Amino acid sequence: MNYLEMTIGEIVADNFNYSTVFSQFNIDFCCRGHRRLQVVIQEKNIDEKALIQALKQSVEIQEQCINFKEWPLALLVDYVTKYHHAKIREQGPKLLKLCHKVASVHGEMHPELIQVASLFENSLQDLFSHLMKEDNILFPEVYQLAGETPTLNNSCFPTIEMPINVMMQEHDTEGERFREIAALTDQYHVPDDACQSYRLMMHQLKQFEKELHEHIHVENNIIFPEAIRRERALRAQ
Repeated sequence: MNYLEMTIGEIVADNFNYSTVFSQFNIDFCCRGHRRLQVVIQEKNIDEKALIQALKQSVEIQEQCINFKEWPLALLVDYVTKYHHAKIREQGPKLLKLCHKVASVHGEMHPELIQVASLFENSLQDLFSHLMKEDNILFPEVYQLAGETPTLNNSCFPTIEMPINVMMQEHDTEGERFREIAALTDQYHVPDDACQSYRLMMHQLKQFEKELHEHIHVENNIIFPEAIRRERALRAQ
């Protein structure tokens, strides 16, 4: 595999284990997965040999890993909506309440927690709007393309690429927001004076970001390109 000529998204789509390596090298594989690896290495001044070696070693790790690329398109959409979307709607408000609670108790000693709570609240508001647009506008069109007899969309958009571009821009916004949260918390570091609620909040924020990365990766790097490919094939007939 010629990693350097592939995009980051293509590499992770082949094997999700690669995402761990990219995270270790501080490379965004979901929101910025469209960039070629060679370009990212040059931009971030990364040790190319060390990165390539780490990618090769990750393939050898005998770790159970879901191969999303082999899933049917409709199943991928089901997974995103019924697992990721449902989980955000269910757990997001509970985590937000916890963030505000911890900020109210520890905000004087750790003022960054007030900003973290505000950032997460803004994220959740935007995510709820984002999920609604995907569920009600974009994904019904993807299901049409995923059927045994694919059909073109009947929406007000001339092509499916238009709503996809909007969704990807919103993904970028959330990716940047969580990079800020991670930076404010020193990558979710738990200080010595943290109570159990503080520790729980950090754990859940870190897990929320991890699952959001998987969520965005599946959409940006697998669902969206395949939907665009199928639509273009139908229009070419």
